[in-house]
Amino acid sequence: MTTKTRAPSASTTTSTAGDAQQPSTQQLRQTIEEIAGYANQAFDEIAAVARLALLALETPNGQRNTEPLAHAFSVICSLAQDMQNTIDYTAEAIDCGYTDHMALRRIKAWGDARNGGAA
Repeated sequence: MTTKTRAPSASTTTSTAGDAQQPSTQQLRQTIEEIAGYANQAFDEIAAVARLALLALETPNGQRNTEPLAHAFSVICSLAQDMQNTIDYTAEAIDCGYTDHMALRRIKAWGDARNGGAA
């Protein structure tokens, strides 16, 4: 199973990262509705694949041949990563992207450690 990255609608592409303007309430509402739609679709897809994997475990062949389960788990990972990227892209289009501050601090600490910086 292949997944397609969902492109944001025109309503979410009116602002770029360099804009000083804040997104309007209407832009935020449209983006939230769009993200909710993406998430609902992806969660339905993930749940469907997981249900099929669980059903396979109820059969003797499903217990003996685990390769289809490995593929199902791979599809679940792919769907989750695709949706994370889609949601991130959509939010960033209106300057509302997520920043993992803990990860940024770890990266900075790693760079400091490599350069002989203080602990």
